[in-house]
Amino acid sequence: RNLFGRAHTAIFPPPGIDRGGSFFARTDRVSPSRIYVGIASPGRGPKLVFLRTLQTLFLSASDVRGQESAMTEWVQRVPIAVVTAGSLGALLYVNGDRYEVRPRRALEVDPTGAGDVFAATFLARYLYDADPWAAAEAATCAASLSVEGVGWSAVPDAAGLEAALRAYRRAA
Repeated sequence: RNLFGRAHTAIFPPPGIDRGGSFFARTDRVSPSRIYVGIASPGRGPKLVFLRTLQTLFLSASDVRGQESAMTEWVQRVPIAVVTAGSLGALLYVNGDRYEVRPRRALEVDPTGAGDVFAATFLARYLYDADPWAAAEAATCAASLSVEGVGWSAVPDAAGLEAALRAYRRAA
């Protein structure tokens, strides 16, 4: 309020983007001299703006089925992207380059939450050592362990994850 001298301010872009805006600039109809500026160029949609601000993108193969060409564009626009494929492993994209992450064999009981476990483990490990390949290996192990029980019962602790990761790397 003090910075702009206004009683009300809002974050741009506001929720519910409408067709009247170019997503770059929007004229304030109450005081036509003011323009609100965003972070995308004219004619670009909100998906592109979102991708420009992302650092890591997680998708599952089922999320992108039928949208493979769009996915190819998405993974080129973020520093790190991962497309998980359950028991088939994952694809890791680092600066647009594609790497296959082999799966860890698991006896699946309940796959619920495996993608969340993968993403959380990946981010935690990546923040720890900034190595996307090591993060992908750890995430693969954690997610595969998590499906071996019901709900969160099989999500590994740090010791369980490290043991699985050592075995995973030995099997390479």
